[in-house]
Amino acid sequence: MAGANRSLFALVANLPDDVTPVVVLAGEGEVARHFRKLGVDTRIASPPEALNQYGKAVLNWSPIRQVWEVVHSLLPYTMQLRKLISELAIDVIHVNDIRGAFLTAGAARLTGCPMVGHVRGEVSVSTLHRRIFERACDRIITVADSVQKAFSVQARQKCYTVYNGINHREVVALAKNSPPVEWLQALRNQGGVVACCFASVVPFKGIHHLLEATALLNESGCRQRLNVVVVGDQVPEHKAYQAWLHHRQKELAVENFHYVGWQANPFPYYAAADFTVLPSVSYEQLSFADQVVEVRGGEGLPRTHLEAMCFGLPSVGTKIAGVTEQITHGENGFVVSPANTAELADAMRRLLSNTALRERMGEQARQRVLRQFSVEQYVNGVKAVYESLLSSQRRAA
Repeated sequence: MAGANRSLFALVANLPDDVTPVVVLAGEGEVARHFRKLGVDTRIASPPEALNQYGKAVLNWSPIRQVWEVVHSLLPYTMQLRKLISELAIDVIHVNDIRGAFLTAGAARLTGCPMVGHVRGEVSVSTLHRRIFERACDRIITVADSVQKAFSVQARQKCYTVYNGINHREVVALAKNSPPVEWLQALRNQGGVVACCFASVVPFKGIHHLLEATALLNESGCRQRLNVVVVGDQVPEHKAYQAWLHHRQKELAVENFHYVGWQANPFPYYAAADFTVLPSVSYEQLSFADQVVEVRGGEGLPRTHLEAMCFGLPSVGTKIAGVTEQITHGENGFVVSPANTAELADAMRRLLSNTALRERMGEQARQRVLRQFSVEQYVNGVKAVYESLLSSQRRAA
């Protein structure tokens, strides 16, 4: 249940009665359990293993390999989805990412079912794959205006920005009804300041820059007050990166930097924080463990910033994707250049050293999430795209 799935869940959970959702997932797991608990008709249509790999491995295949997998893997899967769409009499297909569009496009065309593609992050696929996606989708929803820049001029004509929404009251209530994070509360009671980073421990989230910024702050005399907590999954595919982070932490002698792993309910950590940090990058080359890793981002409209706003917390984000559409620099947080450790440390220092500034920015953040990022606005925006699409289909018929 990472950010994209949590945003999809918020949509499905709040759809009006005249929309009946059927959720089709690539496999069993946490996401399927959440939807079934909600009482939503949840189906599993597992793609062949070659098409269901972590990351963007499929996009790095040779053209020959891609053609081979289309014939031997994608075509049979297309026929499976075609049968499912026909049996359920689906009116609109809504795919939650670009990969979903590739897997579903053939079945959509064969059944004549219109498709909405939801782009929740930066578009880092090749020009060919982007064009295929643009042609496959009848409408494209982007989570931020900035994301639309990746598409062709023609495709932008069918793009709609719909900001992810969040149920402010529900989120805060979950935190109040959950056990507090006592060790963080104790640090705050002793005069400490807690900065939380809610992110999986993967390279594009920039945890290494947060570690280096913490070391800079420690050197400048902030060690006794600052406590940095990373709340997020230790993704198995990035064990080498995680090992390098731990090695680097020992080299820098940074003891006030903590990992607490994936949390099914992260909201008590927001309640225990003074501000949040998300140092994501769009592109970067990293050298560790005798290898050079090319890092490509996938950030869109980070949900962690919206959740922080619910708790009246200022955030430090980076100038990528839709972050500047959430955070106005100096108003409800700070926006710094990606991969710039000095800027990141300076923004953190300003929040660390000024309680009044944190409170003022936090209140601005809370007002903004209520005004601009409500779950009602989110659901209404998506439904309006459905209605526009179906209306145009009826006119065409």
